[in-house]
Amino acid sequence: MGAPDFDPKMIIYQIIALQCLYYLVEGGILMGFNLVFGLDVSLAQIFTPRGLEIESAEGLLNVLALLLSFVAGSVLLCVVVERAKKCLDFTVTLFFFHLLACAFYESFPATLLWWLCHLVGVSIMTLLGEHLCARSELRDIPLFVVSQSGP
Repeated sequence: MGAPDFDPKMIIYQIIALQCLYYLVEGGILMGFNLVFGLDVSLAQIFTPRGLEIESAEGLLNVLALLLSFVAGSVLLCVVVERAKKCLDFTVTLFFFHLLACAFYESFPATLLWWLCHLVGVSIMTLLGEHLCARSELRDIPLFVVSQSGP
């Protein structure tokens, strides 16, 4: 029969949910930065290595948005995956599909800064996600004591 945790449909749904929510969060962060600083909104900010640079203020905001989205992704792991031991698997899967999306959008990312930012981000998301999930898993289960008052 297999392990009780192994449900392929559920895993696929979790992967899709995590990927969609991650892009929603990253897009929201970028949208906020773009509105505040009067910058143009573009998918290139998410899917091209050119968006991540340290030579311009816009590039630095994109780097900051990326790292903040990985921090938010750790919270998403806690909500969607709920298991500390699965955080690394889901984070690497998210990164793999993001890498494919970037390659299809423009080209395979070849800049050192892109890889460095994503390596740091994946590490943050995995470690913080594991910490948050472990805290959630170790939370006390409330027990309700029913007192009998009778004759």
